[in-house]
Amino acid sequence: MAGGLNPDAAQPAPAGGRNPYAAQPAGGRNPYAALAAPSRRRILDTIRSAAGPVDARLLAAELGLHVTTVRAHLDQLAEAGLVEAAAGHEPRRGRPRLFYTATRNPDPRDQLIDALADELATDRAVAAGRAWGEDLLRSVPAEADRTAALVRVLDRLEFSPEPIESGLGLRTCPFRESARRNPSVVCAAHRGLVEHIVGGATLRPFVEPELCVVDLPAR
Repeated sequence: MAGGLNPDAAQPAPAGGRNPYAAQPAGGRNPYAALAAPSRRRILDTIRSAAGPVDARLLAAELGLHVTTVRAHLDQLAEAGLVEAAAGHEPRRGRPRLFYTATRNPDPRDQLIDALADELATDRAVAAGRAWGEDLLRSVPAEADRTAALVRVLDRLEFSPEPIESGLGLRTCPFRESARRNPSVVCAAHRGLVEHIVGGATLRPFVEPELCVVDLPAR
């Protein structure tokens, strides 16, 4: 991306005109959890390298993502305190157009402490998910192969798994709101469950705002 994004003439409101619709930093939210998704890391890197504040449509065009997906990722980055939003001042109906800038980088010492705490929480959640998967397997007929067993377990948990090219798509996560708030715990537990039932399987949370994907090993 040569020279970064070049925002158009519409600019955000001056300081003091903080956007009332923008997601505010959620004090305890770990920025590392917000950056668990590669798409969010790309969005943040693009905002940091831009020549000025940018909106969701510019980011979507630059990164080849759907604008709705970008907005959902921006909300999570804002909740983690990694970006700030300000309303544009051009006249328009409905919600104002939001422009985003990256916040200053956090203290490296705080980053280290957060990273260590997040890693410990993730490791414990994965282990708990594996134990949960073992318990759930007891309700599955012994003759079922592991992929079929995983489908049965996920269906029982109301994930509504559906076949996709790489494995299974999960669009109805019953833990979605909790997972968005605490992905290093909730998504890690689900990853442990999936990996325990099918060796070599992986879970990719929130590849889209309403979609997680289980990648299954080739047969």
